[in-house]
Amino acid sequence: MIKALLTHQIRQQLRSPIWAKNLLANILLGFASILMAIYALMLGIFLPELFERLLPDLDPVTALNRYLLYYFALEFMMRFFLQKSPVMSINPYLHLPITKSKLIHFMLGKSQVSVFNLFVVLLFSPYAVRIIAPEFGNIGAIAWLAGLFSISMSLHFLLLLLKKKLTEQPIYFWGTLIVFTALYGLDYFEIFAFSTISESLFSGLLHQPLWSGVTVLGWVMLYLINFRFYVANIYPEELVHKQKDQKITSSFAFLNKFGRIGDLIGLELKLILRHKRPRNALVMSVFFLFYGLIFYPTDTYQEANYIFLFIGLFITGVFFLNYGQFLLSWEGSYFDGILTRKLDFRTYLEAKYYLFLATSTLAFILSLGYGWFGLDIVWMNFAAFLYNIGINIFMVMRIAMYKPKKIDLNKRAIFNYEGTGAAQYLIIIPVVLVPYAIYLPFALTGLGNYGLAILAIVGLVGFFMRERWLDVLTKTFIHNRHRIAGGFRAQ
Repeated sequence: MIKALLTHQIRQQLRSPIWAKNLLANILLGFASILMAIYALMLGIFLPELFERLLPDLDPVTALNRYLLYYFALEFMMRFFLQKSPVMSINPYLHLPITKSKLIHFMLGKSQVSVFNLFVVLLFSPYAVRIIAPEFGNIGAIAWLAGLFSISMSLHFLLLLLKKKLTEQPIYFWGTLIVFTALYGLDYFEIFAFSTISESLFSGLLHQPLWSGVTVLGWVMLYLINFRFYVANIYPEELVHKQKDQKITSSFAFLNKFGRIGDLIGLELKLILRHKRPRNALVMSVFFLFYGLIFYPTDTYQEANYIFLFIGLFITGVFFLNYGQFLLSWEGSYFDGILTRKLDFRTYLEAKYYLFLATSTLAFILSLGYGWFGLDIVWMNFAAFLYNIGINIFMVMRIAMYKPKKIDLNKRAIFNYEGTGAAQYLIIIPVVLVPYAIYLPFALTGLGNYGLAILAIVGLVGFFMRERWLDVLTKTFIHNRHRIAGGFRAQ
């Protein structure tokens, strides 16, 4: 039975028109997976030297055990965005005389063959051979590695259970992210020693190898929980999340006072919240608000702080950069309906602009927390914010009108490059290169604040001229609307 199901799965992939159409993309993704696996293995080989350089005061075993819980937190986030649920692949067999248990065991067993489930082995096996085995013996090394692998597999099955819930109600995902971020902050400022707990847990696997059986038991238990869940909910109609009301996405009463523009913004928000890919753009925008934590605390970047302008442009404009680059593509499936509606095109574009303006303003307000690392960062983010709302938003909207490609809102969000075209590569010119052309000459001569002031003034002038820019965008849209609609119909 398993051989027959595997044969069907292979033939399904090879005979699929999507596979043939995206053959190059599939080859590239396969090559990328192999490359990631090689990088993980190489990183594992040189991990002892890396810890010796970064944490010279600690022995390599203690250094690694201290950060293993953070590694699994990072793996949890990666799996959330990249790991796919295999449940729908068994639907064609549901009407056949095959027991549900066989189908579920096949599905869950097949899901374990994943590059994510190999990362922990590739990354930590060299460490176990080089460092753990000589000090704690082969049994200790095997128990330690088995414990790590079992935890990784437990995360795999945990995500299969939680992903639907986390996707439909992102508050759970962000709550998890905030908890781990807060724990890292408490650990960083030596308020709460989370790394000490991590060291104690994983050192226990070395001193008491039988503890690895507990992690294996957790893996088995989560497998069985998944099995019972999918047996009880194997039919598609049983997997549909039934909501008694949809008030969260069906009404934005506070927008009513803004008239027609408010109605259009409400419709845009519904589109974002009800479909995976635009919703993923929103989620990723919130995620990238923490981008500055990678650069601001680092002394190396403090010395070359001209890179902070890019961070400021990115943080304060992350939503319109991420979502606005597909300005018309989101509505490509029903663009003809937009053109035939009794709709003022100026109002249509104005609503999109004010949505981007509101999100950029909110992002800037949230970025004020980075003032912890210095007031010069706040000043740089403020200049970047003014340039974004006065120049970059209009540039992104204009470039997004250049030969847009249709996006199917019902397709998955991860590894979906539908809608990507030349416009997405041209956007980098006004967003990054132009502001740096203004700022960098001043920064290199020690007059960076003057460069930021000019950048802010340019953005402020652009903001006060927003009515003029909207008129230009409206004329461009009206002139190209039939060509754009024809392009959507041809795709």
